[in-house]
Amino acid sequence: MTGTALTSESQQDGILVRLGRKTYRFDSLRQASEFFCAARDRSGLGGSKMPTPDIIDASGKPVGYISYNGRIWPGSPRDW
Repeated sequence: MTGTALTSESQQDGILVRLGRKTYRFDSLRQASEFFCAARDRSGLGGSKMPTPDIIDASGKPVGYISYNGRIWPGSPRDW
């Protein structure tokens, strides 16, 4: 798998996560993961129905994603 390592320091203005049509800003990857897990639990949707949140850079380009279990990954879910 290729891609830039995702760390909190990689985005000085915060971590941007796009979930559905909304974009959220977080101070850390952990905070983004916890937010997604809470949203997943509230939604009641399973893995095949829950949208996969993209971690994006300042230009809107996806650089990583959060899997259904809350794990942070570089690249795209289509890479695996």
